[in-house]
Amino acid sequence: MRAIIATIFLLVFLYWPIPSHSTMLQSEESPKLSNLLTRDEFISRLSMESCEKSPDRIYIDTNNSDFDLAHAYSFSWLALQTLDVITGSFEDDPDADLIKAEEQWNLKDIKMIESKPWQVKAMIAEYQDVVLLTFRHTDSNLNWLFNADYGLWNFEHSFTLGQKVHHGFGSMLGAIWEETTSEIRSRTAYSDKPVYVFGHSLGGAMALLAAAGLSVEGVRLAQVYVTGVPKVAGRDWQIQAESQLNAVPIYRVTNSQDLFARVPVSNYALDEFREMFSFVPDFLANLIGNTRSQMEFGVIGEHALMTDSHQLVKSSAMDSELNEPLYWLNLAEQFSNIDQNATNIFENITQKFAILSENLKRHLMRKPENGYTCSMIQLLKSESK
Repeated sequence: MRAIIATIFLLVFLYWPIPSHSTMLQSEESPKLSNLLTRDEFISRLSMESCEKSPDRIYIDTNNSDFDLAHAYSFSWLALQTLDVITGSFEDDPDADLIKAEEQWNLKDIKMIESKPWQVKAMIAEYQDVVLLTFRHTDSNLNWLFNADYGLWNFEHSFTLGQKVHHGFGSMLGAIWEETTSEIRSRTAYSDKPVYVFGHSLGGAMALLAAAGLSVEGVRLAQVYVTGVPKVAGRDWQIQAESQLNAVPIYRVTNSQDLFARVPVSNYALDEFREMFSFVPDFLANLIGNTRSQMEFGVIGEHALMTDSHQLVKSSAMDSELNEPLYWLNLAEQFSNIDQNATNIFENITQKFAILSENLKRHLMRKPENGYTCSMIQLLKSESK
């Protein structure tokens, strides 16, 4: 009986639904603002009391190619504000407002590219003297289904660099790839405007793949910013992408307890991941381990980890992978403590689900206090202290 319950627990964990990124929030109307803020002025306007609400201004210094958390924060809201306007999503977001993006954030010539059958969406817009490209985060059951379709696959599109990529992400991006590249080329062919690519979660995964493809297409890329992004492709793609994008700054921002940003599990962390399921029958644990070990996923870009102690820890792509086992080991230790102290099976499973649920919620952009936008504000505010 314990083996059956443990097996059910594992299956539920693998398909545990994460709450929608969209939350029902109302933003106050603000007057049209056209002048640009300095970085210090921008940060001074941010507030932890309203950290889950969209800011009245954004900050992007197009002359700065170094990592800037103020950029990551602004890009996050650009994606949320413009792409959450979609019927049929988990929760249509009243805070999403294209008028605000145009009048207060100075976006121009906004174009949405969408595949309704695949439920994916991209936004392309002009900002100052650059072009912005972002993709919508996970916001439907179909999105979650393809997120879980993590087998490595060959596609004909340029973003694969001739290598295998995550089947679900590749399928969704492929549905809008031709139209996206055509629109980007039309905006950059004669002006040579640089392109900023960014996104969160699924949007971040498609942003990383798109950056590689656009580079192959000859598009001039300025920067790539992604938050809460899962792994998108195999080791061979990683090697090719690092070469193809060697001159493009790529920044990955991760919440320290974000579970979704650690999947598919790195091969460097498989042993620690298996420790979480020490109670699962050996044959099932070995089956999972053997299946995953045959699919090596890699990561690219400089990593910026937002810790629970409100610090920003930067590392290389390789170092971030080597540190991943610590995340799974921490979860395994929490599970082990529950195994030792829980008085019955129901209590055991309930407590483990509570831990996983909290880690999954940390993936949300606007979770109060410790979601991505609130964590970024806290770190930005702490810079001046």
